[in-house]
Amino acid sequence: ADFSVHSFQDLGITGWLVFFMFVFIALFLWFFLTRIREIPVSDKGAEFSYFSREFGFIGAMIILCLSAVITGVGTSAPLITRVLEKASKVSTDFYVDTNMPLALMMVLMLSFVPLLAWGKNDFAKLSRKLIWALVGALVSGAITLYHGYPGIAVLVLAVFAGAAVGMNLHLAITLIRKKFTMSAGAIAHLGVG
Repeated sequence: ADFSVHSFQDLGITGWLVFFMFVFIALFLWFFLTRIREIPVSDKGAEFSYFSREFGFIGAMIILCLSAVITGVGTSAPLITRVLEKASKVSTDFYVDTNMPLALMMVLMLSFVPLLAWGKNDFAKLSRKLIWALVGALVSGAITLYHGYPGIAVLVLAVFAGAAVGMNLHLAITLIRKKFTMSAGAIAHLGVG
């Protein structure tokens, strides 16, 4: 074949890699199954809100899983196509085109979900705090346009990422002042934005 996918070469450590993959899968399953009863469950009949931290977590998990599946299919294309016909690979544009909508949703969610409380939320109370996301979005959009129009998808991604950075920067500063150990999530999300 006329492509090079180094992940399919035998480096002599494949057996060890597979072994450790199964070790960590087994560890996960053991901890999960032995502690499943300790996982808190919401009350039956409790009202579910789409504007809640729970829904944000579920949405983030779905987006990350979809991105992993898309990327997995793309990187496995040489193996899949080898079975069907002549082996071939996908172009790098495949990853950008298929993951861009997911990236847009992810950074949009990062611009407001960290502020949400568990259960129901009131948008009126939250709207005052969203000024930080708006400032981040405006600054990021202006910087992006200053360096040239990159296309609508990249511009929207930059604006949403700026909103996520603005919001998580505000949240990190607030949490550092209150209790430093609680700020790790907001600081980590700064890197995603």
